[in-house]
Amino acid sequence: MFAQLPFIGVRHERRLILDTRLLGPEHRLGRGREMPDVNHRTPGLPPGAQQRAYIRLGLRVVTPAQFGVIDALLHVDQDQRAVVMNIHNESVRTFGSGRLSQSGSILVAIVDGFWLSETCPTENIMIEHLKLAGKVALVQGGSRGIGAAIVNRLAKEGAAVAFTYINSEVNALEIQDSINANGGRALAIRADSADEKAIRQAVQTTAETLGRLDILVNNAGVLAIAPLNEFSMQDFDKTLAINVRSVFIASQEAARHMEEGGRIINIGSTNAERMPFAGGATYAMSKSALIGLTKGMARDLGPQGITVNNVQPGPVDTDMNPAQGEFAESLKALMAIPRYGKSEEIASFVAYLAGPEAGYITGASLTIDGGFSA
Repeated sequence: MFAQLPFIGVRHERRLILDTRLLGPEHRLGRGREMPDVNHRTPGLPPGAQQRAYIRLGLRVVTPAQFGVIDALLHVDQDQRAVVMNIHNESVRTFGSGRLSQSGSILVAIVDGFWLSETCPTENIMIEHLKLAGKVALVQGGSRGIGAAIVNRLAKEGAAVAFTYINSEVNALEIQDSINANGGRALAIRADSADEKAIRQAVQTTAETLGRLDILVNNAGVLAIAPLNEFSMQDFDKTLAINVRSVFIASQEAARHMEEGGRIINIGSTNAERMPFAGGATYAMSKSALIGLTKGMARDLGPQGITVNNVQPGPVDTDMNPAQGEFAESLKALMAIPRYGKSEEIASFVAYLAGPEAGYITGASLTIDGGFSA
């Protein structure tokens, strides 16, 4: 089984660093694939260099310019000459080469999505760990508020991100275009989260267009508030359809595409466990349902290598619940940290759960609410 390769990418000047200190013996060939033997002399090595490799392994490399993923072979000979090669149809093509630095890094230049055979100085280059490089995510409800922050954060971490929207087309296209213009890959999909067919089609479109599906974030939600004796059945049915039923449908469809494991992250609410005002019974019920659904799906999908978790935000400054809104002051009075959360704070937690460090967390409902429920 192929362990996910730690990946360090450089956004500045279209350059990329692979840090060989992060490569262990468990990093072998691609999942479920055989790499061809490379018996001839490795391209790019200088005349007289020793041929014997002490590092030769399969990896997936994301090129920032076109954000394409290539299956590659990293070869480092005993003279510490490094070559990164593309493997395609049992042929070898040299994409770039460079000497190992004293820090153990290989530096390869990228221009317009193609590797060049030249080395680059490492001074004054900001590097960041792209935890989700090569991954594909779908965010249900990603055009506003917490959902938009999640889309942007996953893209920043290196994932290609599709997201659904229903009414906020202008916002959706702005997010899509911004990510694509900055070297990422994003796809806005119009889909009603109350429509089973639309949800399933969004999942299929993501997998077909972006090549795979590794991460599903179920963020679509509605909040209808009214006293129990005035609450309409129409609002009741809509709340359950979007807040609960859509999560089940999207997760069921997404799991069929996660053959190599994956992450399903539901966005619940601290109101599942604490409802401090009247009129929110149906909303609280819908978010409580996610706790049980998350636990059940974690059991069902664990053997497939899929983790399922539920993030429960407290009051967060969004257009659904603005920090200057009707309930703001009364809610702040109930919190250990008397302020509304930021969408970016929720997004960073979601990105953690989507990443490799969270591989042993599943079936959990995790609260991030400034002490609202303390």
